[in-house]
Amino acid sequence: MRKRILACCLDLLAVRGLKFTTVELANSLGISKRTLYEQFESKEAIIACLVDDAIEEVHKHECEIYARDDWNAVQKLYALLSFVPSGLLIGNPHVLEDLKRYAPMQWNKVDQLLLHEWSTITKVLEDGIASGEFRSVHVPAIVQAMRGASAAIFDPREAQHVTFSLHQAVETMTDVFVQGLIQKVDTK
Repeated sequence: MRKRILACCLDLLAVRGLKFTTVELANSLGISKRTLYEQFESKEAIIACLVDDAIEEVHKHECEIYARDDWNAVQKLYALLSFVPSGLLIGNPHVLEDLKRYAPMQWNKVDQLLLHEWSTITKVLEDGIASGEFRSVHVPAIVQAMRGASAAIFDPREAQHVTFSLHQAVETMTDVFVQGLIQKVDTK
């Protein structure tokens, strides 16, 4: 039942943002509010679960990518930087704006992820430099630049002013960073 509630909540988020009510959610599921509250104590608890699930998805993805022995550092960095979690409709700027406005504690979790969870990317950069795949660069400066670019891409205020999708922005950012780091072989 919890999974059904979360899936239905994602559908409502896509249409109404965080402005949906628990009555609408229960009606969409064909259940009573009481049944809904037996699973989640509040709408905020449902949103918190969705945010936590999205963050867990990011961490799981990072661990899986870093553990891949069949990929080099370039492939790992592409996979890490271009990943957008499937839950919480993170690609929807209206949902992000609503999250920031109406669920600031949950937005703070997303914001903290974007600003501070860069240890796996740092390790991949260091591994790539050590293996000769990446140019020798100051890793903290590159990570700071990546953080800034990611924060701008996922910032709901910025999303209002662009005509391209979040996925396009993430792909472009990823390509620019990875291509700029690849060690070029001198063919002369």
